[in-house]
Amino acid sequence: AERTNPDSDRIALLLAATFKIANKQSSGTCFLIEPPPPSGWSNGVVILVTAAHALEEAPGTECRIVMREKDAASSYLRKEVPLTIRSGEKALWVKHPHEDVAAIKFTLPLGVSCQPLRLDQLARADDFSNGKIRLASDTWIFCFPAHLEANDAGLPVLRHGSIASLPLIPLSSNRTFLVDFNTF
Repeated sequence: AERTNPDSDRIALLLAATFKIANKQSSGTCFLIEPPPPSGWSNGVVILVTAAHALEEAPGTECRIVMREKDAASSYLRKEVPLTIRSGEKALWVKHPHEDVAAIKFTLPLGVSCQPLRLDQLARADDFSNGKIRLASDTWIFCFPAHLEANDAGLPVLRHGSIASLPLIPLSSNRTFLVDFNTF
């Protein structure tokens, strides 16, 4: 019997929304989220989420998003897309007041292969209280360790890990927990 990974559909969803963000000095991982319906944003505008320090420490006014497009043979081709992150000295992103997380509007270029996540696909407080996310839960993390791309198409490296500390409720006063996974 063929063994299948029960997480493969979720992993495919994450892959379609995960990209590399890079500047002259460093790189990191970002993911895309569809804006909530009442946003009124124009078609093709999404929310790019990344570590706040990736934007704060980037020199200049622009960084690059390493995206993918499909060729005639349905293979992925690497495509770098510019993202303006500052207007002069003014940051164009918003940062979480306590955590190292930032979000910025991003207009998807035509022809890229991606599918932003919907807000309802992200973890919610209920997932912790009902045991869906708990100590020892498996985790899958896409990343670009030490600037590494998995291949010439610019795909991320997939890491497997586990929830390594007990997520405590209520989340409002226990905002963090540990995830253990190998890095090189």
